[in-house]
Amino acid sequence: MLIDPWQAQVEVHGRILDKESDADHIIGTTHGGLDTMAARLPGWTGRTAVLSQIVFATKQVVLVADPDGGDSTVFEQPGRSSPPRIVVEAGATGGRLLPSRERLDASTADVTVLLPDGGCNMPSSLSLKFDLDAIMAALEAIAC
Repeated sequence: MLIDPWQAQVEVHGRILDKESDADHIIGTTHGGLDTMAARLPGWTGRTAVLSQIVFATKQVVLVADPDGGDSTVFEQPGRSSPPRIVVEAGATGGRLLPSRERLDASTADVTVLLPDGGCNMPSSLSLKFDLDAIMAALEAIAC
């Protein structure tokens, strides 16, 4: 696991700052928003999705598929999972698969979310809401 889940990050910050009740509130509110999103997207349940990044400096696409990593579990609460084949292939390289540009078909997911490096790959309660709001129209179209 390269990146801790956003909930763990909020919990740690709550402990460090002696604001554990605030941290619990942030986590609960964010989970509530994800539950609302899942209710809006019933067709999303059971679909596969993979978060990917484009690293402009190297012109590389990276498929993120660490089943325990905070960056690849972003969509799990709304009812999706990572494609098993990608998880297996990425397991040999620390949860990251770097296909060549001509092999972008390696993403066998129902949905591939492509974000610039530094987007949702380091999720927080705020970036999660921002990023999901940004792609909501596409998610709704796919979930129909």
